[in-house]
Amino acid sequence: MNRRGFLLSASAATALPAVALADAGPDAFSLLIQAAIAGDDAYAADPMTGVGDSAYDEAVIARTYGPPFERLSEGDLPVPTSAVSAALGLRYCLKNLGSMDFADAAIVTAVLAFLENEGGQS
Repeated sequence: MNRRGFLLSASAATALPAVALADAGPDAFSLLIQAAIAGDDAYAADPMTGVGDSAYDEAVIARTYGPPFERLSEGDLPVPTSAVSAALGLRYCLKNLGSMDFADAAIVTAVLAFLENEGGQS
């Protein structure tokens, strides 16, 4: 399955209460995650990706999810400064890592619920 198909199938796989992006605040971590989400959405919305033109796909990747994904893949990420920002990062992981086994997904889901609850109380 290509990344576009994976993104489309994985986005429906996890039904969790939403954290509004605006609630994540302007820290560097949440801005990076928001850029990755926007890039994923832009790539998935392009009807010409994944139809066999690899040069086109590479160009779309370079202007959508490519740069934030590369930054996320480098490691040494900025640290979230709030529980809401941390929850946004976990939500992104759950959306894009559909290959997690049920135990991993359950753990991340539980942590996300805790963080969202804590974030709402601060």
